[in-house]
Amino acid sequence: MSGKCKMILLLLSAAWMLPGREGSLLIIGGALSPENQPVYRQFIRAGGGTDRIRIAIVPGAGNRPVSSAQSYRADFIAYGVDPGRIRIFPLAVMDDPGTPDQDESKWFANRKDARLARDLGECSAVFLTGGDQVRLRDLFLDSRGEPTFLLDALHRVLARGGVIAGTSAGAAAVSDPMICRGDPLLPLFFGAQLNAGCTEDERQVQLTRGLGLARQILFDQHFNQRCRIGRLIASLAALPERVLGVGIDENTAVFLQGSRLRVLGESEVTVVSLAAKETDEIPHRVKIVEARLAVLSGGQEFLLNREALFTGAGEPVPFPPLEKTTLIQNLMAEKNRKGPVSVDFSRGTEGWSFILTAARVFRIIRIQVKPRRWGPLTGAWIRIRAEGGGREGDEKIIK
Repeated sequence: MSGKCKMILLLLSAAWMLPGREGSLLIIGGALSPENQPVYRQFIRAGGGTDRIRIAIVPGAGNRPVSSAQSYRADFIAYGVDPGRIRIFPLAVMDDPGTPDQDESKWFANRKDARLARDLGECSAVFLTGGDQVRLRDLFLDSRGEPTFLLDALHRVLARGGVIAGTSAGAAAVSDPMICRGDPLLPLFFGAQLNAGCTEDERQVQLTRGLGLARQILFDQHFNQRCRIGRLIASLAALPERVLGVGIDENTAVFLQGSRLRVLGESEVTVVSLAAKETDEIPHRVKIVEARLAVLSGGQEFLLNREALFTGAGEPVPFPPLEKTTLIQNLMAEKNRKGPVSVDFSRGTEGWSFILTAARVFRIIRIQVKPRRWGPLTGAWIRIRAEGGGREGDEKIIK
């Protein structure tokens, strides 16, 4: 390979690199079970092992910050970490109702504590608990969206070769921008808000500033369990730059180091790449989008810079075949969980096709999955088109 080609490959790979040269991220889709050994052991191993690790638990996203932090602390001890190597950092937005003698909401002021930030940056492993990712944004970014001492500390952890883990809200916050609100499916009709204030109106997916610990990746969590494929695609379509979407199921994680992503845990990870898109300018409603999906299970690896499955032998395979997975099953189950949305599923010689009908907004989304050749294997191509119409107050139910 010529020197020029090597330089081009190096630059392509660098676009996906973490800010820390040797650091790593462990992004968890929420509902992490204490029995999930692959995830817990990967975190401890990446942080230096039980004899060297220094864990910082940051419960700032939670409604019950102390209870949540104590629970994870007990889990780490059960996996062999000495209690003296675990510190719960007093960083929170909400008061924990389980500690009546203490008001944890006062911990919010600690985001300006330079000494606390210094201590955080000296840890080898940081664990961001779940809750609401907007609270993490408010802790790690100031009112102008600029990094605080705390966010600088996270970058120091990565630069020193440490690991940062986030579960649920902690997973979403790793991206920049990050998803802060949004119905699983309605954003396909109502579009996206960029630089959102994160209101309670979830018809549009709302994106706001995140921590930016990973570049050019948009994470979503509780992915198949909450049928969030719609809002992830709507988010990717609205962003001006090209970004890969990574949806992580519950009790499942991705370990990201450099441009390589490895799946851990009991369920699946969905990688979404938009090949083409057309949206309204405002409010970024999806008209047509063509997306490639790779659905990965535990132990599989994906090369982000090449958008390919890494098998460990030979050339990586771009976007492997898409089989029927829990993604489809959960789309079908959506009609039982949310009355206004129904799903019809069929499979024929052309592949799968299914129609999502959202009665309350009187539009139909048609999603067709057909086989397409990529290299040695047959992959899958999804085409989504918004069709139909209607106005608020219509009584017509589309079937």
